[in-house]
Amino acid sequence: GSTGSPELVANAKAQMVELIRQNYNHPSVVTWGIGNEVDLDMATGRAPPSADARPLLRDLDALSKAEDPTRPTVIADCCEATHEGAAPSGERPRQPVLRGLADLMGYNRYFGWYYGDVADLGPHLDRMHARYPAIPISVSEYGAGGALSQHVGDGSTHKIAHASRMHPEEFQSWYHEQSWSQLRERPYLWASWIWNMFDFSSKIRQEGDATDINDKGLVTFDRKVKKDAFFYYKAEWSTEPVVHINSRRWTQRTEATTRIRIYSNAPKVMVMLGDKPLGEIACAASICEIGDVRLAPGVNRV
Repeated sequence: GSTGSPELVANAKAQMVELIRQNYNHPSVVTWGIGNEVDLDMATGRAPPSADARPLLRDLDALSKAEDPTRPTVIADCCEATHEGAAPSGERPRQPVLRGLADLMGYNRYFGWYYGDVADLGPHLDRMHARYPAIPISVSEYGAGGALSQHVGDGSTHKIAHASRMHPEEFQSWYHEQSWSQLRERPYLWASWIWNMFDFSSKIRQEGDATDINDKGLVTFDRKVKKDAFFYYKAEWSTEPVVHINSRRWTQRTEATTRIRIYSNAPKVMVMLGDKPLGEIACAASICEIGDVRLAPGVNRV
């Protein structure tokens, strides 16, 4: 309920200095992060009205510049304008604005997962860019959960409940297809980051087919299995030839017909069902798809 005790402020400043001095010579570091989602508890009302982290963030911004004048600072925001229309102000109640506390902005955005629709992502970023045209903005988090053992025929029609025990792998794939197609069309973004590369520990989670694990990774917790969405990005970003048949873990089917979806950076792929050729399938934006494929009883090999 305060701007922070002297001990907390001293600890935060010590961490900032150590972070910069430890990593100063890494060429991959382009910016120093001074905070992440400090507006979340304020925006949701979990923090008391007197709580305000902004004075500390201003101190950390100044400290970062003193330690390293060559790199800009950045802060990751969770919530600004994500619920436009939900309150008279167009924000969540007591929505703090973090703009101007660092040189750059990162927006952690989960349209279509925690709130809104996935198609809202691009228009939302356009509004933020128009609102703050002088501040370089990025998407510092976006993603969705994916469980290897859970499947649906069409990820686009599955109604997701983010805190539920149903996180179909096909929904995660569709979510990333929709998200990245919007991000790649907006050159004013200075970066974007998928949340996350790997499933990771999270004691508050009992979601999908996992317990105590956040399943938003493109790869499983043990680093052994790459989910379908991993290969979507590989097809989009890699110069290596990529051909990946999706839904390969969904081996027990109850419908007589199915849709085959493939990720590839080739212009077209040849698809076979057993020894039967299904023809050459054109690929658009790394997605190759053929519908109404009739399965035979027993084993079907694509």
